[in-house]
This record gives sequence, C-alpha cells and structure tokens, in this order.
Amino acid sequence: MEKKWEIFKKQVKVCKELNIKQLFEKNDFEYCMKLVQDNKKIKPLWKILIYIENNQIKELDNIVNHSCKILLSAYMIQHFPKEILSSNRNEIEEEVFTNSVNLTNDFEIVMDICSKDNWINLITEWYTKFIKFTKFFVKWKNADVQSQIEVYTKSYYELEVMFHSIEDSDGKKQFWETQTKKLQKQLRTQVRLLGGKEGEKFLDNYKYTLVLVDNQSLRKQVEQNVHKAYWDKCREALSKTPPSFDFLVNLLREIVDTIEQRIIPNRKDIHKKFKETIDIPYIEHMIKHNVLDIQKIVSYATFIISYVNQLGAAQHIKETEEWFQNILTQLEPPKVNNFSLPDFLVDLFKGIMERIERIVKETEQFRKNISKLNTKEI
Repeated sequence: MEKKWEIFKKQVKVCKELNIKQLFEKNDFEYCMKLVQDNKKIKPLWKILIYIENNQIKELDNIVNHSCKILLSAYMIQHFPKEILSSNRNEIEEEVFTNSVNLTNDFEIVMDICSKDNWINLITEWYTKFIKFTKFFVKWKNADVQSQIEVYTKSYYELEVMFHSIEDSDGKKQFWETQTKKLQKQLRTQVRLLGGKEGEKFLDNYKYTLVLVDNQSLRKQVEQNVHKAYWDKCREALSKTPPSFDFLVNLLREIVDTIEQRIIPNRKDIHKKFKETIDIPYIEHMIKHNVLDIQKIVSYATFIISYVNQLGAAQHIKETEEWFQNILTQLEPPKVNNFSLPDFLVDLFKGIMERIERIVKETEQFRKNISKLNTKEI
C-alpha cells in the first residue's frame, strides 16, 4: 500500500503543477475548448484518473480517457456557463452547473489535502461522486441533442437570410455583417459542443433555401436578438473586476460619428463641440489609469442628451427628460443603496442609442420627403 501511495503522490505533484483550475480561470473559452482536446497537455490529469479508477491501464485506457473528458467538461461548465448553458437555465441545467462546480472543487480539495493516511478514503469518496455525475452528465448531454442542434442550425441560416435581405441604404450593412458573424460563431460553438464534428457536419450540410426576401418580421426579431446580445455583452464586461469600459469608448465614438455623419453632416461648429467635449483619446487615457468615474460619464450623457433634445422632434423632449431624470434617481437615496454599475450604464446608454436611432430615422425620412418635393417641382 505504501508503494501505491508513493506512486499516487508523484502523480498528484505533476497534476498540481499542471494547475488545471488556473488554466480555466485565466484563459478564454476558445483556448479551453482546445485544451480539452489536447491529450498531451492534459496527460497528468489523464494519468491520475487512471490511478484512481484502476491500475489496469491497458484494459481501461478508453474508459479513462472518456472519464478525463467528462471531468474537463465539468471544468468547462463551471467556468463558461454562459457559453455552454442556455441564458434561461432550466432545472436540469442548474443541476448540471451545481454538480460540475461541486465535482471540480472536490477534486481540487483531494489534490490539496491527500496524505498517506487518508488518500484511499478521499479518492473513493470522490470517485463515487464522479460516477454519479457521469451518469447525469451523459443523460443531460444526450437529452434531445439533435432537436437542439436543429434549432441552432435554423437560427444560423435565418441570420444569413436576414443579412442578405438588408439594403445598404442606411449605411449599416457593415455593422449587420459584423453582428451576424458574431452570432453565427456563437451558434456554431453551441452545435459543436452538442454534436461534435457530426453536429458541425449537420450544420454545414443543412439544406436551407437562401432567398433574398423582404421579411420585416424576421428582420425585427433578429434585430432585437442582436441588440439584446450586444447589451448583455456590455453588462458582462462591466461586471468584471475591475470593470471593462471598452464598450463605452466604442459607444461614444459611434454616437459622435452618427451625429456628425448621419444627422448634421454640415454643422462643423457642433462637430467641434462634440470632439472637444467627448475627447476619445482623453477618455481612453482615464480608463487606462483607472480615473474615469461615474460623474464624468454622467456629464458626457448629459451633454449628448442636450443635443438629442435639440436635434430630435420637439414632441419627444418631455419624454426624454423624464426618462433621463428617472435614470439619474439610481444615484440618489434610497435607490443608490442597491446601485449596480452594469445596470445603470447599460440602461443609460441603451436609452441614448435608441433615441439617436430614432433621430436618424426621422432625419432620413425628412430628407426623403424634401427630395420628393424637389423632384415634383422639377
């Protein structure tokens, strides 16, 4: 028994040097997906599972390799639940997530506290949990997999149809192309997770009639999904420690460009005011040195909204002012006690972008009407 402990102890040491937990914590989803498939990299984990299950390596080679992938899948679920599980988790997915967290945490504990006196009991107890998790995991993964793959595949090609039906008259074709590719990449990842190479083969060979149609209902639905995905991503970035303000820089840049190019292209005086007030390089400098505070962001929003009221239809001014004041109450008692930076900034800039888009549509419609009048006069 002592000899077995010495062998196990060496394997534990190598496994701890690999530091599988840290690999998942410090790297992104794509890297970890490749890690799961890298048998050479994960060999220490593979070997220690062999020893836990049985010493008969030749007989259990395929079984153990399968077990290693299941344990790594548990790490994936723990660290990337948003990429693997649905946004509105059902009861089974919640159980999969909880069990994955418990299993991987327990494994780390075994690696940390095992000793000559307790290692047999520890690995026996952990392996019992692992077997139970494996049965549940396989059942979950196989549950209606093909049906889910078909749903993701149809969504993938609906995005394709929607994109090809968009005219470039509003200058947003490039934006839609970028957003479409992002969503399609997410859908492909889901299909790959569910069905592996066979799932991707199904996606690539799916027979979907790609027709250029004026499907306003589909466009509106996908547009809503695109916007929701974007703001969810912003909220996620702001929830990090420390918060990531990259999206804010991009938003402010887009706001300035939209006002200058699509609403008042000839008002150089206003262009100058925007560039002076919303100084993008300076904002990036503040973010880099962690000195951008909430009051500064509110001052930018106040400046933008003052021009939203000037450039938009007069009938919207009262509603915009009431909306803005309601947003600002989040910074005052008693709401400030439950203040959430991600929710505040997303609500604020989502509302600003919606109002600017409304002004763009009103401006473009006004120009079309003027153009028609001029044509009639000629």
